[in-house]
Order: sequence, then structure tokens, then C-alpha cells
Amino acid sequence: MSTTPTAGRCFVVLFCAALGILACRRPPSPAAPADGVDPETRLHVGARTELFVEIHPLVAGQPSPLAIHFTHLDGWKPVAAGRAVVELGADSVTSDAPSSPGIFGATVTPPAAGERLLAITLDLGGVQERHDLGPIRVHATEAEARADRHAAPALGAIKFLMEQQLHTEFAVASATERAIRASMPVFGVLSGRPDADALVRAPLAGQITKSGVSFPRLGDAVEPGQVLALLTPRFDATLDVGALARDRARAEATLLYATKERERTERLAKEGLANDRDLEGAKRDEAIARGEVEAAKRSMAGLGSPGSAGALPLTAPFAGVLLSIDTAPAAIAERGAALFRVTDVDRLWVELRVPEAELAHAAAASGASFEVEDKTFALDGKALVAIGKAVDPVSRTAPIVFDFDNHEAHIAVGTALRARLYTEAATVALAVPFAAVVDDDGQNVVYVQVDGEAFERRAVTVGARDAGFVAVTSGLIAGDRVVVRGAYGLKLASSSSSVPAHGHVH
Repeated sequence: MSTTPTAGRCFVVLFCAALGILACRRPPSPAAPADGVDPETRLHVGARTELFVEIHPLVAGQPSPLAIHFTHLDGWKPVAAGRAVVELGADSVTSDAPSSPGIFGATVTPPAAGERLLAITLDLGGVQERHDLGPIRVHATEAEARADRHAAPALGAIKFLMEQQLHTEFAVASATERAIRASMPVFGVLSGRPDADALVRAPLAGQITKSGVSFPRLGDAVEPGQVLALLTPRFDATLDVGALARDRARAEATLLYATKERERTERLAKEGLANDRDLEGAKRDEAIARGEVEAAKRSMAGLGSPGSAGALPLTAPFAGVLLSIDTAPAAIAERGAALFRVTDVDRLWVELRVPEAELAHAAAASGASFEVEDKTFALDGKALVAIGKAVDPVSRTAPIVFDFDNHEAHIAVGTALRARLYTEAATVALAVPFAAVVDDDGQNVVYVQVDGEAFERRAVTVGARDAGFVAVTSGLIAGDRVVVRGAYGLKLASSSSSVPAHGHVH
């Protein structure tokens, strides 16, 4: 859907007008002095919180108000409880609670002129964080304070008031050195592992009935050997009995092979010639084969003789979840019909499709990452299961498969993925979260926090992406704080003059 220029301008005006309402709907802050002298501002980032404070010019013997803003770094939410202790040299004052979320007020009265050390401690009831703000000047007279007025933000800085930050989705993070790997964008899908994704089929033609009080439901968790339903066979020849016998013989032969393979893998593991994944897979294959033997035995036991009323139990081959149910009580099932799909959803496969032209680079794959609902999931080289050697004749892609622990993520099987495949060793580079980079008419830009409420639009050159971060090769230095949530709002705000220059709410 396209947006006309007129509609785009209207959206900008409405957005900026809303920000203006946030900034202007309450009385001015006591930190905005009546004599027109701009308050001095200090920004300090601690381990848990960010502090932004506005200080009315300090004059000996006169009360000077402070507007103190605290924000939790984890989740970027305003501090809604606790107390703030302001230390100015040997003197201190306490603000026992925020006047509104994130905002504390305090007034200091310095006894004499000179330099004093300023520190503000946030006490969250047993957890304290001290912000040392360094020396600050106490003036002898108001005239001296006016002559030494705090410099205004640089020309062209974008004003985005603290109250606006607290009332919108907003967050800031530092540009830091981190390991970044070169990667390529790929598509993929989250699928069940072949050894833990199975269809329960009807061994014979017959009628489905419940095995208990209720019939299984989609999404139910099941255990190995759990009876899902019963099948009452429809006998028309002794072929049915022979077919079950052959199924049982095949299952027993498969179990014998799986047991020998597990024993062989255990010996290789002791000699260091097989890894834990190989051993785990061998044990899993043996367990599945044993379950199939038990199911075949139960089928033979429930069969009885032709014409009997015996019912065959349809059982889950392993622990998992019912992802599909293609039958119902009293339904008629033909021999071999798929009735239930059981999948272990705690461990899945990430199957990525690599274009034919990129297969040479993909051969050196060292990991991958993908995003689902704004969360990034990283897969290291140990999770690599296989690199496909055959190109699909239709899509002209080949698969690369990674093992994925889905126990905590709870991502649905079959989810389509946008992913990145890492193709080189990691190198250390300056990086920011990818969300910080905004496309501004084809140019990559970030918004740098130059003061608590002042931001600068900065053009950057970006490089490789890795697990939600992107390397920045020019335009930033380590420690620059960039907007990572709300950057598009700043872009809109910078394009309009309707946002007021000041007007705090405290």
C-alpha cells in the first residue's frame, strides 16, 4: 500500500502534535528558572539505571531546584518507586518518592560559593546505585550565574524531552566493540526432526473408537506408548493377520539394528571418535524402534482371531505433542491412513535454503541466526546438522540444517523464517543494535543522544550483521549512545517544527 505525500505530511503533523501535547499539558518544571537562564543538565549511565538531571544554576545561600529523571536500563521503563539522595559536597537532601514515574524533585541550598562534587544515589529498597556527576560550580551571585549560563545544545540538535521519552516506546544503547561475523540473508522453516516427527497410521482398515473418556485434542502432550485411540478391524481375509505379523518382524529387525548401532556408537564415544550428538541420536533411534515393536505386539495381541471383537490400540511412538489429528470417533479408516502426527516440539530443526550461487560460501557455515516476534535466536557451529549436497530443481536452493532447542522459545512447527547464515570467522568491530539504523531516503542514519533531551542525526556506513547487531564502519565512535527504540519517531519529530523547545512536566 502506498502513501501519498499529503497523507505522509498529515501523519508527521499528527505525530508531532501528539508529542507536543505530552510536553505541554502540565505546568512548567521548577527546574526552568524564571530569569531565563537555561538549567544545566547532566547525563549519567550506571549499571542498572540512566540518570538525567536538570539543575537550576547554583547560587550560594539560595535554593536551587533539581529535576531528576531515572530510567531502568533493562526494559527502558521509568523508575516508579524508591528514593533519590542528592549529595552536594558535604550536604545532602532526599526525595522520598517520585512525583510521577521516573521523575524525582529535590532542592539544594549550597552554603558557599566554589566547586562542589555532585552525586545522586537511587535507593530501591536494599539495591542502591550511585551516579557520580563530578564537580559543579556554586556561584556567588545571580549575576555571576547569568554570565556563566550553561551552553545551549548545538545548532541543529533534535529536542526530544524526557517526558516524551517516558510516554512513548523509547530506548537508547551504546555503540560497543563486539564480535561480528559476515553473513548472508536466507529463508527457512522450523520443522520437526525426522527421528522425532512421526505419523501414527491405521495398520488395518477399521473403525476408530475412543480409548478412554475423551478423544485426543490438537496440541495434547503425549508419552511413549500412550494409547491415542482404538481401531476395530474390518476383516475380509487372513491377509490382515499376516500383514501385522510382517510389521512386527520388521519392527523387531529395526530394533536389533538400532541396538547394535547404539552399542557401536557408545564404544566410539569412549574412544573420542563420536560426539554426544551422535550418541544421543543412536539412543533415540533405539527408543523409537523399541516403541514400534511394543506397538506391533499390542496390535497382534488385540487382533485375536478373524471375526473377533478385539480392538487395536493406536499408540504414540515417543514423547511429543499432537500436531495434527485426521480422524474422529466412529470414523472409518483405511489401511495405512495417517491418523495422528506426533512431534517432539522441544527440539526442532531449522532448515535454511541457500541459493545455488552461494553454496561455495555456505560450505564454511559457522552458525546462523533468525528472528521471530522481534526476538533473535542464535545457532552456533555445534548446532549444525548437515549441509545439503543436492540442489532443488525448482527453487535452485540447497538445505543447511541446524538443531534448535525450542523448549523455552515455544515457536510453532512450520514457522517460516528470515535468517542469516554466517560464512566467516568473527572479527571485532564497532556495532549497534540493527534497530538503531533508519533508512532515510536511501541513506543509513542513526540518532545519537548528545544530551539527555538532545539528539543528533548521524549518517553511518554499516557492514556485516550478526544476531541483531550490525557493524558500523564510519559515523560513530565507541560509547556513542544511539536510539534503538523510537528512532523512527525521532525522524518524524526532526522533520517538523511543531515540537516545542521546552515545557517539562514534573
